[in-house]
Amino acid sequence: MMTFPDADRGQAIDSWERRALQSVGDGLILADDEGRVSEINRAAATMTGWDPATARGMDIREVFQIVDASRPQEIIDTSQWCGSVRPVVGLSPETLLLSSTSGRIPIDAALAPFVTESGQRSGITVSFRRRTGYEAKELQINLSGNRSLEQLHSAVLKNLPEAVFEIDRSGRIVAVKHLPVYLDKKTVLEQNLFELITEEYKYTLQAALGRVLSNGKSTDCEFELQAAEGRRWWAVDLAPLWEEGQIPHFLLIGRDQTELRAVERSSRLHVSYLESMERVNGVIEGDGDLQSLLLGLMKVVREIFDCDRAFVAYPADLQSPSFKVVAEAAVAEYPGADSAEIPLTESTSAIIRDVLSSRLPLRLDPNSGRLPGETARSYNVKSELLTAMIPRTGRPWLFGLHQCSFARNWRDDEQRLLRDIGRRIADAISNLVLFGNLQNSEERFRKLAELTSDFCYQIEIREDGREIIRWHTDRAKEFTGYSTEDIAQLGLERILYSLQLEENKRLMQRFRSGTTHVTREYCFNRKDGQKRWVAERLRAEMRGTTVVLYGGLRDVTERRETSERLAASLAEKDALLKEIHHRVKNNLQVISSLLNLQSKTIDDRRALAAFRDSQDRVRTMSLIHEKLYTSPNLSRIEFDSYLRTLVPQIVRSIGAAAQPLIHIEAAEAALSVGQAIPSGLIINELLTNAIKYAFPADWQRKRKEADKIVVQFALENNERCRLHIADNGIGLDESVDTGGTTIGLKLVMTLVEQLGGSITIDRNPGAAFTISFPLRTHE
Repeated sequence: MMTFPDADRGQAIDSWERRALQSVGDGLILADDEGRVSEINRAAATMTGWDPATARGMDIREVFQIVDASRPQEIIDTSQWCGSVRPVVGLSPETLLLSSTSGRIPIDAALAPFVTESGQRSGITVSFRRRTGYEAKELQINLSGNRSLEQLHSAVLKNLPEAVFEIDRSGRIVAVKHLPVYLDKKTVLEQNLFELITEEYKYTLQAALGRVLSNGKSTDCEFELQAAEGRRWWAVDLAPLWEEGQIPHFLLIGRDQTELRAVERSSRLHVSYLESMERVNGVIEGDGDLQSLLLGLMKVVREIFDCDRAFVAYPADLQSPSFKVVAEAAVAEYPGADSAEIPLTESTSAIIRDVLSSRLPLRLDPNSGRLPGETARSYNVKSELLTAMIPRTGRPWLFGLHQCSFARNWRDDEQRLLRDIGRRIADAISNLVLFGNLQNSEERFRKLAELTSDFCYQIEIREDGREIIRWHTDRAKEFTGYSTEDIAQLGLERILYSLQLEENKRLMQRFRSGTTHVTREYCFNRKDGQKRWVAERLRAEMRGTTVVLYGGLRDVTERRETSERLAASLAEKDALLKEIHHRVKNNLQVISSLLNLQSKTIDDRRALAAFRDSQDRVRTMSLIHEKLYTSPNLSRIEFDSYLRTLVPQIVRSIGAAAQPLIHIEAAEAALSVGQAIPSGLIINELLTNAIKYAFPADWQRKRKEADKIVVQFALENNERCRLHIADNGIGLDESVDTGGTTIGLKLVMTLVEQLGGSITIDRNPGAAFTISFPLRTHE
């Protein structure tokens, strides 16, 4: 509840909250459920052009006329809001207010329906302000029964998100609403606002009060409040509270901006960090030797940190008796020790030891409780920030900042920035040192390259596509037919890549996106028009936006021609082998047909059966050759496919009146011809016997199930083949000799031996044959 000193509560609402509504900077219009204006504050009257006394009782459509900027001729019917049941209704960000005095005004606006505690509509409030880049306040107000206008004012103020103060001219707080949790209302009332503000911002508030008194208009300002939890940053609107033509009091609406200021500061630091690193990278990417690079970097670093001196020294090594300031940038008043040898004293050694072991740069300033040593003080250093730079090769460097004009306290963000700049400089030093070593060995490399039979070169491709030839071996003329002068004038790209320019553009894009090594073969035209094939190996480096290519080419024309001849020869041999298999298959079919013709002249049933068995065996071998000449591989046969074709063929050739159900399970496997033919013959013999003899017509089953034969082919650990033929018939009698009493069984045993395998026979229930043999994909 709000506290009002020296006044009755009802009088306080009338005298303070009504005046407060009139002083709010936003335009506020209150209307009943029929759309008649019940209250309009000063800001709304100014923007709409309507006098408050005239506007009260008028239709809100006349007072608050708005249009959408996309349809400026269509006035929005605001009366429909009065019947809306939505808790908050937002307006388009392109809303324009039609003012009778100021024309079209772009506004941010929001409105809220009034709903009684019983759920009945009781009107609306419209809040609006000139568009300033942020959303207008959205108000949601619940009213009950027949509240007075003064209570309505109180409800509107209660829904404002800001803290509200009334202060007198001396700054004494006489009324408050909506205090943040870190301010206590009882403590704040009757306290002077100036006592809550930090010392450096008291003048800011005093100046703002003076502006309101001098011109009678609202103003804004920012200051820091000293709360129990610490300092809080506030942005406030300050408005006059008029009384009989005077301004005895002020309305102050404050918003806590502490978190926003923290985000803004973090964003500024991040942008500053990126800009600083960009400046450092700009210096590093420029051409120059190590000394020039370091001098340029120190100048930029001193400007970034706005310090008196920036320097690098080498080596930061506790085993060395001294170190040398290699490069520095300093203001004229505080020259340093450029190029001087500085002995490693006890205090200096202690500092360098701490720098090398510290994760972040070492701060020597009043806040850290540790000040520069004797050597630094001899150069007028009052505070310094030091870090170690550790390149990929060599000993560490010392990188630091000096403040000589005052004892500076280094911030955390400055500490992190110096660390990251040091790491970037260390990388640059590593690259320059490695590049210097590369230049020293380049002559030796060239001499070795000249001894090879390859054509070697180094070129640079700039971002605009321009090619710069750095060097190439003396075999250029022999290799391309072009002289050194021709190559310099035309460029290697036009000579070597003329037949694949588009592919070469894509290759450059790959190099720029991170690819470093490429091996390829392509054809190019020599100067004499002869086409030559070359194998090229490329290594790419990025230096800024330039692609540096190291290439080696070998003439592989003869190898390509030999490969093409071999490929043609192999294709011819494949064709011949396919023709052979085709003819073998045809011959076997002829033999099968002859056997079939001969069988028609035989009356003896046993002889006829033997002829037909032989015919089936021939047909089994013929199917192998048929599969081979239709296969892309002439040395292997896909046995699972062969099996699924062979089994139905065997069943059809027997032509039994009541055929059993055949179940096939075949794993994918490629067998050599020498294993496929015996395996096919074994399947032919065992499956034929099962169909003919496992299910006699007079056999009565103990179990009621269909006649069934299973043919399985599986691989065990990709090393052994397992062939399993089983039936659920009468089984195999003990009198049947597994050593081969019949021609069929004798043939099976011979074929198993030929495969180097073993056979297992189960006699009851049903007969089951399991053959296992090692897998051979080639003979």
